[in-house]
Amino acid sequence: MIVSKCIKFAASVIGIILVGCLPALFKGISINIPGYLSQVDIILHQLVHINEIKYPYNGSVYYLFPSIVNPYFYSMIILFGSLIFSFVIALAGLLITYYLPVTFKRIVLFIAFIGESLPDVSIIVLFQFIVIGLLQETGILVMNVVQGFTSRIYLMPILCLSVLPACFFFRMMVILSSEQEKMDYVEFAKSKGLMSGQIFFKHILRNIMPSLVSYSKSIILMLLSNLVLTEYMFGMDGLSMFIYSHPIPIIFTVSLLFVFIVFSIFYSILAWIIKKLTGKKVVI
Repeated sequence: MIVSKCIKFAASVIGIILVGCLPALFKGISINIPGYLSQVDIILHQLVHINEIKYPYNGSVYYLFPSIVNPYFYSMIILFGSLIFSFVIALAGLLITYYLPVTFKRIVLFIAFIGESLPDVSIIVLFQFIVIGLLQETGILVMNVVQGFTSRIYLMPILCLSVLPACFFFRMMVILSSEQEKMDYVEFAKSKGLMSGQIFFKHILRNIMPSLVSYSKSIILMLLSNLVLTEYMFGMDGLSMFIYSHPIPIIFTVSLLFVFIVFSIFYSILAWIIKKLTGKKVVI
């Protein structure tokens, strides 16, 4: 089991390195295999001596570390904040809709499906309009809508990034819990006189967690893709904008590796916790 995980991790790292070198594969409209292999060799050498990596900017040369550290942690705070907040909102929505009739559940599910289909730009613009409208009506700035020169914004990007994942989480929670309600153990629990709330918290919620964590991997990809637009529209100096400002293969590769490693550790810990609590294996 440990060996297979190590092989999977190593394969993912190799894949990221190969993807990071793709720009060197093309020379105009032709394929440049020798140039690509040379770039792979350069990237591997730079990764071995990671503290010595330098990049040019405005006529000067800077070390990648610690330049990349602040943008990296800024983006990670936004990503994990959005992931946790969207899960909490979806769970609260599930608790509310759990006691609703089937017809109303279908309506709520349809609304969540529509929410998943909303463009990222429209969500960001809507939040900005709401904040600006409240400022004009009340004179109170609820939250900053763009990053300043001396201060960073957190709440607005997290809220905007959380909308689509929250809809996805909620829809999956409702579907998975509905499947659990059809299981024999639920009928057995009801026959023993357990209340619906007890069945939900002690059995259903615990049983859907492994599947929910497995499905959440697609949410991470959603958050990463939406983060680029979010950082751009809010003028944030996060990791996406750092990569955009310095379009160099080694910066792109190192950034992806750092993001991948953090989320690999996060999901490994999460899978271990869920297995301890539920006895079920989480497929990562």
